Amino acid sequence: MMTACAPLLAFLALAAGVAWAAPRAATAEYLLLPGHGRYKISANYKTWEAAKRTCEAEDAHLAVLDSEEEMDAVINMLVRCGIEYTRFDFWTGYYRQDETGQWTTVIGRWPVGGTGTGYTGWMSGYPNGVRDAACSRLLLTINARGLINGDCTNVGPFICEKNQ
Repeated sequence: MMTACAPLLAFLALAAGVAWAAPRAATAEYLLLPGHGRYKISANYKTWEAAKRTCEAEDAHLAVLDSEEEMDAVINMLVRCGIEYTRFDFWTGYYRQDETGQWTTVIGRWPVGGTGTGYTGWMSGYPNGVRDAACSRLLLTINARGLINGDCTNVGPFICEKNQ
């Protein structure tokens, strides 16, 4: 796990203003979460669209959390990588379509107001209807865990997902 978490730990050290050196063997690899898929946490700050393109260039997509079990597995992965008791949010694969105003996913599932698994993981009060907040983020704090919506032009870290 240390190897896969190395880029994220370096990012956290930078954000906290402390020195940290990655192990020489550190790579940005995908972690298998059995029964769900393979995931990579990117600490590179990008807009939602740039994050989407980055995942697609790796034959992946922004993470779409289809169930509470998958959400918990990804959150546990983040916690094992040292993301806990802080405030971080990561771009994920839900977005609001301009033409319909409905939320969908980068893989074509309709999580809100349509067909699909029926699970979205939105935190209470989200999506909040703010016009410019049309992209999803996975929020992780000491008191809250779940999806929120945010301005797609803001930059932030993101999670890519590959099928098993």
